[in-house]
Amino acid sequence: VQAEPSMYSTRKLLLLLALLLPAAVGQAAVVEDFYRVELPVAEGQPRDEVMREALEVMLGRLGGADVLSERGRFDSALKDPRSMMQRMGSSDDGGIDVEFEPAQLRDLMSAAGRPMLGPTRPGVMLWAVEQGTLGDEFLASGGSWTETLNQAARHRAVALSFPLNDLQDRAEVTEEVIVSADQATLVEATERYEATAALALYITEQSSGWKLDWHLYLDGEADDGSVSAETPEQAADELMQQVANLVFEQYAVPAAQSGELDNWIIVVDNVEGLNAFAGLQRILQQLGSQVAPQLLAINGSQVRLKFDFSGSEAQLVRLLALDQRLIKSEPPAPEPVAPQTPASLDAPLAIEPRDQQPLGSESDVMDVPAAEAPVPAAEPAPNTLYFRWR
Repeated sequence: VQAEPSMYSTRKLLLLLALLLPAAVGQAAVVEDFYRVELPVAEGQPRDEVMREALEVMLGRLGGADVLSERGRFDSALKDPRSMMQRMGSSDDGGIDVEFEPAQLRDLMSAAGRPMLGPTRPGVMLWAVEQGTLGDEFLASGGSWTETLNQAARHRAVALSFPLNDLQDRAEVTEEVIVSADQATLVEATERYEATAALALYITEQSSGWKLDWHLYLDGEADDGSVSAETPEQAADELMQQVANLVFEQYAVPAAQSGELDNWIIVVDNVEGLNAFAGLQRILQQLGSQVAPQLLAINGSQVRLKFDFSGSEAQLVRLLALDQRLIKSEPPAPEPVAPQTPASLDAPLAIEPRDQQPLGSESDVMDVPAAEAPVPAAEPAPNTLYFRWR
């Protein structure tokens, strides 16, 4: 009898965790340490060479896989990578740890006329199965492959996350569903985590190394491929490069000079406290503008900010929606405007007799002043978007 309260408390705790964990996974898909690059240093390798490699990795994150196809645009920066750095140090394993200056990088990309994609990116939910000696098995949480894929995702700026693999997941997504890359099932299961993309991965070991067969479902588009490499680290890095490229193709913001940028206004409700306000500012700054967002007004918990953006409205809304702290809302309804009644209609009409005209002639029609047309309701302000913060 005494065990019942303990069991009841345990069930309550498990239920609470089941409710909280998916919400934690579904936080804003912002790549942490986006501007920070860690690289190993080979014995005898010049530090300047490693710093140049770090800048190349950073440019690839920000500007896509082919950003260095026109190297002449970045030669100056690559000759002096320190000019792009904010901080440099040594990592725990003896490599280098470099943090780059965001504003300097944005200026560099804008001058080169290259599209950009900042740290706010679509979340990618990974559904993975590894071929084992006793058959296919879900990728073990905390296993070596999980950590290897996580490291590769961070290195290539992929907002990767893993499902809970709890009873609900197991009931919906089986090993067979992942191996066969059942799009409908995987996309539906991913909605639980508020991730934008579903990535199905099948890992097999071969005599020459490892093979990763993958399918990516992102915003209604499906892509697939296969990666083979000698080591898990090489295979994972190649996979995340390919995923990052597909994300970049869909979400990159086209470059524009400062004079070509469109001005936008965003009105956000429920912005409570400095942390929320600072988070909103960072979201807008990460859209690629070289000018910091400008605060126009604060009304209680509602803030109004002005910022620059070079893409279309549809692209802007999609990028803002990636950060799940922003929920799009409808613009306020315009206040109705009562139609104006002419003063001449308020007084009785005087009709003079016209004895000289036959009854029913056109001249019997009264000359009544035409009523003024009602004033149309004001249209929503152009280039203005409405959201609420959660």
